[in-house]
Amino acid sequence: MLSHSTRGAQRRRGAATVEFAVVIPVLLTFILGIVEIGRLVMVAQVNTNAAREAARYAAQGGADTATVDSYTRTYLTAAGINSAAAGSGSAVTIAIEFQSGSAWTATTDPSALPSGTPIRATVSANFSKQSWLPTEFFVGKNQQVQGVSIMRKE
Repeated sequence: MLSHSTRGAQRRRGAATVEFAVVIPVLLTFILGIVEIGRLVMVAQVNTNAAREAARYAAQGGADTATVDSYTRTYLTAAGINSAAAGSGSAVTIAIEFQSGSAWTATTDPSALPSGTPIRATVSANFSKQSWLPTEFFVGKNQQVQGVSIMRKE
């Protein structure tokens, strides 16, 4: 026959198991959410840096939009952005525009713009292709993460 203290320890062990079974799904959800939101913030920062690089490259010299696009996609690939290469499966879009009055207009040759013209680079990535988790529970489906930078043509 078990003593009174032994039965109490067995009951407590069972209670701890039940508590663990209740808490672990909540804890794992929090941890995975933190990882996913951290990845989202990282991708947003990389896109902002890529937009800054694209605007700097477009504003400095004799590069056309295709060259700036290629340069930016190389930067994104090196930074770990998935599906950054050009083509139909690309998760990334890059737009180079200049300010004309109060509107932004796409350009194919920023090197032809007059000195002092504002040039805007916008880099967008589909976060669904950047996520480390197989679910869209935390961020949603096809969320775009965008970085924008404006520099004046030198």
